[in-house]
Amino acid sequence: MFNWLRGKKRAASSVSPIGPLAFKSNDAAFAYACHQMQSDLAEGVFLPAIVLDASKEFGTQKAVATDAKGIQTALLLVCSRDGGFRVMAQTASKDGPTITVGDLVAWQAMAFRQEFANLGSDERFGWMGLVLGTLKPEWHNDVGWVGADRFR
Repeated sequence: MFNWLRGKKRAASSVSPIGPLAFKSNDAAFAYACHQMQSDLAEGVFLPAIVLDASKEFGTQKAVATDAKGIQTALLLVCSRDGGFRVMAQTASKDGPTITVGDLVAWQAMAFRQEFANLGSDERFGWMGLVLGTLKPEWHNDVGWVGADRFR
């Protein structure tokens, strides 16, 4: 499980007594994350994201590209209070799941590059990061987002 994908901490008296949350879809889980999670950007931060179709957004040949070494490159919509922001990201390795449009994934922010920020209408496009694995549309108070498959 990816227990490092947690929402902001709440005071003990305000922790909800309800159990785990299971969402009907990845989109519903993502919407919840945008509304409920603290999503401040900084190096090393882990955030949930949805895989978008790069062929529709940028006219690429494939929705998710795979290079000769097996590394996948995808367009992501990363969780934020304003409904998300787009970034391009690669998988952490070739050893892991094949990601597809609509997958809920774990993204880790690595560094900000101004030259990439200048390419989009949203400066956050300049954030470089890695896809660490796929997530289930489940949130558990004790562990955070539940991992599905991880890149090794």
